[in-house]
Amino acid sequence: MNKEVMLSICVVTMNREKQLLEALNSCLSCELPLNTEFVVIDNASTDGTEQAVCFLFSQIDFPLVYVRNDQNIGAGAGRNLYFEKSSGKYIYGMDDDAVISPDNPDFFSKAVDIMEEFNEIAILTTQIYDMAWEKDRQKITGREYAKDLFYCKMFSGGSHFLRKNAFTLAPYFPNKYGYEELPPSLYVWDDGFINVFCPTLHAIHKPLIDKWNYEDVQNLSLLINECAIPY
Repeated sequence: MNKEVMLSICVVTMNREKQLLEALNSCLSCELPLNTEFVVIDNASTDGTEQAVCFLFSQIDFPLVYVRNDQNIGAGAGRNLYFEKSSGKYIYGMDDDAVISPDNPDFFSKAVDIMEEFNEIAILTTQIYDMAWEKDRQKITGREYAKDLFYCKMFSGGSHFLRKNAFTLAPYFPNKYGYEELPPSLYVWDDGFINVFCPTLHAIHKPLIDKWNYEDVQNLSLLINECAIPY
C-alpha cells in the first residue's frame, strides 16, 4: 500500500530551464521526507525545460508530476493547477527563480515538523533573501506565536508551505502576475486558521531582472494591468 504523500514541492515555470533546474536541485540537496513528490506546471515553455526536468527525475526516485499547458495561464492560475494536481498533505510553493539556502539542509523537514505540531497553521511563509533588493523580503510584523514563529497577515507566494486540507478549493487568485497569495491569506483567518512567518527558514530569490522596480514604466504597467485591474 502506498504511503500518504507528505509533501508536494510545486513550481510554476516558463522558459527558465537553467533557473528551474537550479531551484529543483536546491530542493533535492535538502533532507526530504521519503514520501515527497514534485509538481511542475509548465506555462508553454519553448526552451528545453520539459526535457531537462524529465531527464533529471529519470535519475532519482522522487515522483514527478509534470503538466505542460498549451498557453501561459500565469502565476495564479498555475498555482491553482498545482494545488489540484498535488497529492501531498502539505504543499511547498516556490518561485522558479529561487533556491533553498544551502545553510538550511533541514529546510523541509523542519517546516513539515512545524506543520505537524501546530494544526491551526494553514500557511507557513519563510524568509526570502532577494538578490535584486540585496536584503530580506520578509519582516517580523506580528506577535510571537511559538519559538521562531510569528503571526503574519499575508504570506509570501515565493516560498511558502500550505496545509492542503485547510482549503476546499484551489485558493489562489487566478491572475497572470502578482499578489495571487492575497485571497488565501484572507481565507485562512476567516476559517479559523492562522498564517505564520518563520525567519529561520531561508530561501533565496535570484531574479534575472527586478520586476518590482516601479521606476521602470514597463514594470509599472505590468503591475496595473496584471494586478490592480484584475483585482
